[in-house]
Amino acid sequence: IHTSTLLHDDVVDESSLRRGRSTANALWGNAPSVLVGDFLYSRSFQL
Repeated sequence: IHTSTLLHDDVVDESSLRRGRSTANALWGNAPSVLVGDFLYSRSFQL
């Protein structure tokens, strides 16, 4: 759950770095980052 919220947070904050590394939205764009964040969030409820 935490990782999925970080993906969304980086999009909202327009962050390009997290923990000294490029964020997903900086590498692949906002739309894929949000979709992956949504996927991880929904998958977490299946665990």
